Amino acid sequence: MSGIRRSTPHALGQQPISAISAHLSPPPPIATSSEHAKVPTIPSKYNENAVSILDFEAKVLYNQSMHSTIAREDAMATYYRRKTRKLELEIKKLERELGEGSRAASTMDEHDE
Repeated sequence: MSGIRRSTPHALGQQPISAISAHLSPPPPIATSSEHAKVPTIPSKYNENAVSILDFEAKVLYNQSMHSTIAREDAMATYYRRKTRKLELEIKKLERELGEGSRAASTMDEHDE
């Protein structure tokens, strides 16, 4: 070790920490939140408050599920409605082209005769 001498509490005229802590009384108890959140003596499955909270959460989850199902069905209905309309327009367009093509062919046949 180096030549520097370390001073101890005794050398400085102080008492060691263990001697000081022996004279002190324990700290006062600190209020914790566990006093407010006591566990009920009856099981939670029979606790009215817990049952009502779980029932409410179940209703919320059910409603969210129903809303998402309805939204999905609406989106699918809209998609297929648009697709149907697009196909109907395509069919009408092809019928028009086919009708014009057959009329053009019949007029050409008339000119050839």
